[in-house]
Amino acid sequence: MHGLFPLGAARRRLGPLVQLPEDQIEIPPEILADEIVAEIDEQLLWQSWEVTRLVPPEMRRPYSFLLAALLVAERRGSTRIALEGLERALAEVGMPEAERPKVRALLEAESVLVGERRPLAIDGGAIYTRKNLV
Repeated sequence: MHGLFPLGAARRRLGPLVQLPEDQIEIPPEILADEIVAEIDEQLLWQSWEVTRLVPPEMRRPYSFLLAALLVAERRGSTRIALEGLERALAEVGMPEAERPKVRALLEAESVLVGERRPLAIDGGAIYTRKNLV
């Protein structure tokens, strides 16, 4: 599973002919750790990466973990992650404990991805992908 990249593992390995801005977005290596990899496949990585491209560079790493956690929860049959269980969900996708407060700070602020007509929503003490908020 190491070396997966949403634009294509072969493209990454051989090197792109033209550097594109999205080539600069890295998937946190912790997400690709062997003990986490069972829950995460290329489709989940691509979805997470695609949404993460919408945020400024300094927000991409925390959002990568948050999106991975939400998508893994969806794969397990949940529609959301309770905010009180967010720490555990982030740990399950490999986010270092010292970095987890960054996600809380992003969620408490009116952020790029959370809110009206944005990919993520907070409602009733839980965070959802917009498609699952009904």
